Amino acid sequence: MDLPSSAQLHLALTHVPAVTTLLAAATLVVGALTGARATRRFGLVLLVVAGVSAVPVYLTGEGAEEIVEHRPGVVEAIIERHEEAAEKALVLTLGAAVIAAGALLAAQARRERLARALFLAAHVAARADGRPRDAGTRQTTGAARR
Repeated sequence: MDLPSSAQLHLALTHVPAVTTLLAAATLVVGALTGARATRRFGLVLLVVAGVSAVPVYLTGEGAEEIVEHRPGVVEAIIERHEEAAEKALVLTLGAAVIAAGALLAAQARRERLARALFLAAHVAARADGRPRDAGTRQTTGAARR
């Protein structure tokens, strides 16, 4: 059995942090509206998971680029835009994850004011998260599957 290439791993993992961040944002909204602690904590945990999952996505991106960059129809400028957007998304996602982890630790230590402030900051960070979205995926996805 062959191991998956960097491009295959990148494609398989790439949507995990994006979807997890969206689920976290929605869960945090529900938690804020209902005041349910368990829901708020679950949203914060989802943000931490998004941050952790963003690291392998970012790390497999370079290998994926090397596999597809010389294929016909692949434009380097689009890959570069995708890479720049990925760097911003990584920083934002990791930032949101750190804030969420801080909120969880503050809640555990019963520091309610700090936990609420960090919960609000995590909620804002989750909603502001800038994903690479479609930048470069249309061109590289087809090439990576060949």
